[in-house]
Amino acid sequence: MKTDSTIFQLPKNIMQFSLGAVLFFITFRSFPIAFFPALLAFLLIYTAVYRLNDLADFSEDSKRELKRQLKALARQDISAESAAIQACLFSTLGIIISSFISRAFLLLCLGILALNLLYSSRLTRFKKRQFLALPTLAAIQFLKYSAGWFALTESPLQFPILLIAGISVFYSALFIYYKNIESEVLENRHLLKLFGAVFLVGAAIYTAAFFHYSLKLPMLLIPLFSVAILEVIKKQSYELRWRYFILSTNLVLAATIISFAVLLIPSLAEANLFLDKLMPL
Repeated sequence: MKTDSTIFQLPKNIMQFSLGAVLFFITFRSFPIAFFPALLAFLLIYTAVYRLNDLADFSEDSKRELKRQLKALARQDISAESAAIQACLFSTLGIIISSFISRAFLLLCLGILALNLLYSSRLTRFKKRQFLALPTLAAIQFLKYSAGWFALTESPLQFPILLIAGISVFYSALFIYYKNIESEVLENRHLLKLFGAVFLVGAAIYTAAFFHYSLKLPMLLIPLFSVAILEVIKKQSYELRWRYFILSTNLVLAATIISFAVLLIPSLAEANLFLDKLMPL
């Protein structure tokens, strides 16, 4: 089935942006209307990011059947010139809209754009250097998951930095693992040790966040949902795992948002308070 990166990545980006907004809402019980233009700016910038990435990877992607199915440029449904124009147009529009939201949100969007250029650009190609890829990708994910929060406020007060950092580190390690599942990279013991170390760092940060924030119930639900979803994906054939990784990412993100949203239900909010008293810092 033919699609395009700007389309099939849309649900994931909406949910990543929304996570910060959901955390802001359950913290302050406020939901400023700025969420909607900020989301539009974020999606425009990420449309530009995918076009820039497709341009940088064109020579490789055009030789791979899976990439041709997933990317319009790789199968030459659009020209390189059109992709470049779209990247310039969407990034400019996204930056202009974000400048009307707040200074903090504008800087965050510029940071996302800059880090993605470092990650994918032919001049830097951090994505091909595994020891640079992981920290760069983790930084990108941290900004993405933070975007919804800073679209609604410029204040970092009560921002759950440990929680966002833990989720970002876990996602980055899992993404690069699946991205390289068919390559010789995973036969490199040093890199496998790096992935293992990153998972341990993510687990340590997440555990610290668990005891630091009064979000015990959702933070218990998230790993349970994630493990259940990934176990189903693990049983798929070797060739299909990358395809299912896209689906599993969306399911895990949806489960994460739902896990926090349950705190809006009074009985579950009380259960969360009980767990918080049961397991204090």
